[in-house]
Amino acid sequence: MLKKANRGDLINRMHDKIVKELLPAVKLKVSKEMARNHNLTQTEIADMIGITQAAISKYINGKYSKKLQYMESKVSNREIARLASEIITGDEIKAQKRICGICYENFHTDCTIKK
Repeated sequence: MLKKANRGDLINRMHDKIVKELLPAVKLKVSKEMARNHNLTQTEIADMIGITQAAISKYINGKYSKKLQYMESKVSNREIARLASEIITGDEIKAQKRICGICYENFHTDCTIKK
């Protein structure tokens, strides 16, 4: 069993990995889904997911790192399609739960929002 201090370090490392690796991959895939299958403009997508139009442009045009490409490949297309629809319709609770599910799928880490 880990000591309390070590558990806190583990949680911080997992949180950092999720924020730096998984969430950008989710934003990347959601951006592509919204552009390709929902015919939204880059500006509309940027406004919905809270990143710049320039970032959306890079994602759609494939200009991102190998590490991000790897993380993108790990995220389920089906879950991303559902997440994109939930964001577009404004269903924030379902979208939050879906993101937690994606996180759990990839890192086996639970969050405070339950399905």
